[in-house]
Amino acid sequence: ISTYFFSFTRRSILQTLKQHRDDDASRGQAVKNQKALWDKTLEMRFLLQKAFTTSNKLPKDSTKSRFCSHDQEIEQAYVDLLDSSKQTLGSMLELQEALLERNQAAKEDF
Repeated sequence: ISTYFFSFTRRSILQTLKQHRDDDASRGQAVKNQKALWDKTLEMRFLLQKAFTTSNKLPKDSTKSRFCSHDQEIEQAYVDLLDSSKQTLGSMLELQEALLERNQAAKEDF
């Protein structure tokens, strides 16, 4: 009976160790994925910062109106810029929602 007990105990220990190894590998992959996502998010933030900084240099409404009233191309460029900005913002909000849906803990903090 003792041989059976030791054999059973050994299998149980090996199974537990294998489960811990698998859990650790899974956590490691999750951390790796989080780091990659963080790196991409940070890169995106830097790219967007350049666009936001440049957009702050655009003329204010009164000056913009004078430009647009004299040149149809400038007016169309502003319309296109606004449309593009709205689409970008919409995409960013969709991405945020998708990320929050995948991580309920972050959604609760948000």
